Amino acid sequence: MKRISILAAFLLLAVGAKAQTYSYLTFQQTDGTQKSLTANGLKITFSGNTLTATSAEGTTTLPLTDLTKMFFASEVSGVLNPTGGQTLVTIGEGSISVSAPVGTTIRVYTTGGRLLTNFRKRWSGTEEICSGLERGLYFVSVGSVTSKVYIR
Repeated sequence: MKRISILAAFLLLAVGAKAQTYSYLTFQQTDGTQKSLTANGLKITFSGNTLTATSAEGTTTLPLTDLTKMFFASEVSGVLNPTGGQTLVTIGEGSISVSAPVGTTIRVYTTGGRLLTNFRKRWSGTEEICSGLERGLYFVSVGSVTSKVYIR
């Protein structure tokens, strides 16, 4: 009876165990911003002091001097080119910044659906749209594209 109990406990533990899946490779830069690319099909090349990463989202180039670390993650930490190269959402320490066409409506929601900000892009370049955010998951809607972002 003792053997059966031990075997049953072992089988329950084995069935409950699951390998962690990492769908994104995240690049953290020296200014604290993070950018994630889908890991499936990702191609990384180095040329001189430059890293070039190409995935389904597009191509991004980073100077190696601006790169603090790279790590695999199961959740996206930033979104690169979700609308074909026109939009860039970056995550800083407690903040979300967006580069999108002027006039684009940007909204940030909590996971509970509470609207944190409703922002219309005023000028070209990157603008900080939300700061002082606590650690957690948020939804960022840029035009008609909504993405999940995680503040660490």
